[in-house]
Amino acid sequence: MAGNEQKKTKSRMVKAKDRERQVLELRRAGFSYEVISKQVGMSRAGAYKAVKRHMDKIDNECTDLADDVRQLELQRLDEITSTIWPFVIQGQTQYIDRLLKVMDRRAKYLGIDAPEKQEIRQEVVEDGGALSELARRLDRYAESNGQS
Repeated sequence: MAGNEQKKTKSRMVKAKDRERQVLELRRAGFSYEVISKQVGMSRAGAYKAVKRHMDKIDNECTDLADDVRQLELQRLDEITSTIWPFVIQGQTQYIDRLLKVMDRRAKYLGIDAPEKQEIRQEVVEDGGALSELARRLDRYAESNGQS
């Protein structure tokens, strides 16, 4: 009896995966969730959730890949640091400069630098009164049409 239940469970899982694949293909083709839900035989919310689960999985995979790349780059920076360190200790300025660049790169990878402040400026451009004149004309037009 237990073998029968396992077969039913596997069968349901295969059908669910197949429906999810259909949902993803239809969504990729540009169909709305409403159309997808009717075609696949599930609720609109179910179709949306299937696509969202897939997108979340892709996001997690990309995040994991980015973390792996970041770790690799940090290891490379460690190797560079250990290679130039004896020259830094000797006070050779060209290696001190290189070390500072490596440290800067590490800080950027790890996000440990304070964010840079950005200055936002707004300039007022003289238009010779053209905007004021346009505003007056719009007001007169609105008054003449009983819209004020």
